[in-house]
Amino acid sequence: MDSVEGELQTLYQTFLKFKENNANLTNERNQALERAQVLALAQTMLAAGAPSAAVTADEESFAVSAKKPLVGEDTIGRLGYLAGVVPTSDKARFERALWRASRGNTFTQCEPIKVPVQDPKTGQEIEKSVFVIYFQGATGA
Repeated sequence: MDSVEGELQTLYQTFLKFKENNANLTNERNQALERAQVLALAQTMLAAGAPSAAVTADEESFAVSAKKPLVGEDTIGRLGYLAGVVPTSDKARFERALWRASRGNTFTQCEPIKVPVQDPKTGQEIEKSVFVIYFQGATGA
């Protein structure tokens, strides 16, 4: 009887390790999916703002002009940005809190993630959205 109980105990410990590893792998998969969605949104935003005509010799390249401040040489006029992922159910609350905290000095763009993400703890599918926040100042860029 003791040998059966010992074997059950080792199987239980192995099962717990498998469960923990599964939660870690699911979490890493979700993070990779979220990063890919943030990058895809950034790519579509940059493609939408790109000029369709060929760049003339007088115009600066994007790499050069992107590093220059928008207004003057100081950091006061620069636009900063922050990107991330938030659950869709919390999106409205997040935007309101952001609006209040910044006193209305931000622009937020949200896009839903098409593939639902699985919560590693509960196993339920969660709808999430990618957000990009633009604000005045150099911090966060």
